[in-house]
Amino acid sequence: MPSRVSVIVATRNRTDDLESLLESLKRQTVRPVEVIISDGGDDRSTERLCEETRAERPDLGVVYLKAPAIGATAQRNFAIDHLGDEADAVLFADDDVVLEREYIEVLSAVLERDTRRQVAGVAGVSMPLQKATESAYAAYCRFFLLGGRPTGRMLSSGVNLAPGEGCAAADWLFGCAMYRRELFPELKWASEMTGYALYDDVDLSLRARAAGSLVVCSSAQLEHRHSAGGRESRRQIAGKSVVNRYWLVLRHRRLGLTRSAYWWSVLGLLLLEGARVVCKRRDTDLEIWRGTIDGLRTIIRSRGRVLDDARG
Repeated sequence: MPSRVSVIVATRNRTDDLESLLESLKRQTVRPVEVIISDGGDDRSTERLCEETRAERPDLGVVYLKAPAIGATAQRNFAIDHLGDEADAVLFADDDVVLEREYIEVLSAVLERDTRRQVAGVAGVSMPLQKATESAYAAYCRFFLLGGRPTGRMLSSGVNLAPGEGCAAADWLFGCAMYRRELFPELKWASEMTGYALYDDVDLSLRARAAGSLVVCSSAQLEHRHSAGGRESRRQIAGKSVVNRYWLVLRHRRLGLTRSAYWWSVLGLLLLEGARVVCKRRDTDLEIWRGTIDGLRTIIRSRGRVLDDARG
């Protein structure tokens, strides 16, 4: 029998994007048994969309929840607490993605074939798939542990490499991944990562590895439309990326992530961003560089708290 899948979507004030996702779920060759919408919006537009979808397609099993706290991690955790008992697997989907027709079927098949239940989670890829490049920039990124060939591996600096082609084992999974139902509710998204979270999907998958291996299948594809709604500025995102990656390294040192590798990569990042500011003189590059400096200041000022959160 095909896996029975629950889909969890955290959303806030993105009704148009959510509608596109729901349309792609309707077209799936293997449809979910339930779609839990965890809403942190400011009005009833998302609730009305869910009501309309339930009336039109009751077989989709849309469940609307008004989340008590705003933020992707909090909203997903709230939805986890309301999972039904029918499902064999849980798929997390961003509200601004569109899944290709066989996305759920391909991921489900990986779990179904794993009769020994050694696979804890599986994910597809966001198109277009990143290709390996040979250039001075690629060599620079490899030297400073900021990048490498697409392999789906984690570098010791906390940088996660993009997955390659085919269906292969990986160290981490991105946010639109499917996990075995029995991992929940013990497995939760990191509550320390509030608001517009970064590296929260990497952290969740690294913790899921304690229960089994992770797999990425490039034949399961989606389009990530990167909705402008609700996004923070480039400066804020750059700063949060620096802080959250440091937190990730501290929390997962048992997997070979190290502070020395992290700080080496930050040095390379500062040099690279500084060169862009000087050479290209673009406002966006200056904002990103300032964001990185903001993140480093946050780490220095609250280092004790960051350490305590990572240990927790």
